[in-house]
Amino acid sequence: MILSCCRARRGDDGRLRLAPETCFLAALCLLDLATTCFWIKYRDAAEGNPLMAWYLQTGGTPAFVAIKIVLFALPLFVAEWARRARPQFVRAALRLGIVAYLALYGTGVAHVNQAGAADAEYERMTVLAARPPILGNGTAAAHPRPRPESPRLRPAGRLRGDSVGGALGRAGRDD
Repeated sequence: MILSCCRARRGDDGRLRLAPETCFLAALCLLDLATTCFWIKYRDAAEGNPLMAWYLQTGGTPAFVAIKIVLFALPLFVAEWARRARPQFVRAALRLGIVAYLALYGTGVAHVNQAGAADAEYERMTVLAARPPILGNGTAAAHPRPRPESPRLRPAGRLRGDSVGGALGRAGRDD
């Protein structure tokens, strides 16, 4: 009985065979790991998974890589072990895992790129707002200076007409 189970997992040459879904999911995880490390090192990106970001921040890249490999290799090992008893179920589960991984990865990439695009648009608008408007003759118009009594320029806690040592400044104090 045990020998028949072992033979079922081995190929004609006696070597252990992994399910194609296991190999594909492992390759997908390694590709994700490689691209994440590349973007973090060379493009100043951040890890989208908060748990993995914590490992990256506290343990650095070696800890991040080790944890990420363990977190995908261990479930794949368990799946290959379970495949001996329930091959159809494991194959379906691995296929579902591939679809879920691709969906989550795509959603994460889209979210990060959308946030990055929003940040870039904000920066572009901030730079444009800081520039003086261009007049029809090609010269830059001077920005009008805000009036001193503008509420935006008044220090917090001071009222209109109040001076630093004025009557309104002393009104509520016990000196």
